[in-house]
Amino acid sequence: MKHLKHFCVYFGIGFFSCSLVAGETQLTAGWNHALALTNDGRVIGWGSNQYGQSVWPTGNQYVQVSAGSWFTLALRQDGLIDTWGYNRTGQLGNGETSNSSALKQVYGLEKEKAIAIAAGGSHGLALLLDGTVLAWGDNNDGQLGDGTTTSKSVPVQVEGLTNIKAIAAGTNHNLALTQNGEVLGWGQARNGEIGTGSGDNYRQTIPVQIEPLKNITQIAAGGNFSLALASDGTIWSFGSNNDGALGNPEVSNRWPYNTAIPVQVKLNNSVKPKRIDAKCGHALALLEDGTVWAWGYNASGQSGQSEDISIVEIPIQVEGLRDVIDIAAGCAFSLAMTRAGNVFAWGRNEGGVMGAGYFENGTTPSPLLVRTGAALNLLKETPVYAGGMLTLPRVQVNIGSQVTEYEAELQLTGSNPISFNVTRLNRHGN
Repeated sequence: MKHLKHFCVYFGIGFFSCSLVAGETQLTAGWNHALALTNDGRVIGWGSNQYGQSVWPTGNQYVQVSAGSWFTLALRQDGLIDTWGYNRTGQLGNGETSNSSALKQVYGLEKEKAIAIAAGGSHGLALLLDGTVLAWGDNNDGQLGDGTTTSKSVPVQVEGLTNIKAIAAGTNHNLALTQNGEVLGWGQARNGEIGTGSGDNYRQTIPVQIEPLKNITQIAAGGNFSLALASDGTIWSFGSNNDGALGNPEVSNRWPYNTAIPVQVKLNNSVKPKRIDAKCGHALALLEDGTVWAWGYNASGQSGQSEDISIVEIPIQVEGLRDVIDIAAGCAFSLAMTRAGNVFAWGRNEGGVMGAGYFENGTTPSPLLVRTGAALNLLKETPVYAGGMLTLPRVQVNIGSQVTEYEAELQLTGSNPISFNVTRLNRHGN
């Protein structure tokens, strides 16, 4: 769940004028692609591009970006939503079911301003200014929340949701956070990921309140589990714990390794978390001191530990990261951004999602420098396309009115974290 700033001015009965303003730079991660939203409203993508999910949109300024499995949503400053990528179940929300590397617009938002978005496995969500929520795409487990299990290629209203301030989309389930700190869930429920269920083939087609959760400030939805951050700094988890994603080893000792009742994540640190994120089978927490902690599935090093440790049952600090301001969990990888604008990735490099100029599906449990702050905020980079993947070894430098393309010469430095320094810029083609 990412935070946006939106300013509303009341002009009379029932009439508001609002503007969306991007806050700090944002990260988002899908199954094998990633995107960053720069502080000037540009979207930059890298990793797998098989369905066009990593393309860079132009012509609009964006305030939020969200990566689904193989598709992307981007919230424009005017409250409309652009989308691109895989679309077999209508997750682009444009009334069609054909894939598109060109920007499409989510249907029906011309009169209703969206203030937040969330991309799930194969479905999308939009939080509207009036506190209601729209959903579209795959609905096999009731993740659209309209009381049916019929997929929709255009948005439908999620039943019973009002006064909502934040949304989160998992693979096949969703969460909504109310203004008074309560949480509701809907969609797949067989693992307890919406705070109810924990039975075979159980699904919830309309939102239900997760009663034990109070005073919640943030929510996150993973593959088959969910997280909630409370105002006192405690993190609560529920759903499947097969991969240790609940961060509480006591649950692992009870068959069938899941729970519909929230349990506290065993974060052994006195510093409070300020942000949480989850995807597939692992989770991340950003603490107020700028450190990152991870837990859950780790077969590719996505929880920041050696691949010899396949499951991390309690949160462990990801070494080598300091002064972090944002995090994003991908399916088999993770991302972190520092205050300087540097982006680090660790885990599996499927689709080139490490972003460092190579495509091999190797793994690293240590943070790898993906992009420099200058690259995110000052340079206009040219992505390199190869076999359905995007990587970024070249940059375009603007000097006055002249734009020159360079190829970066990189030097490996250190072993933990693994990082690259740009040692020289060579004019491309010379």
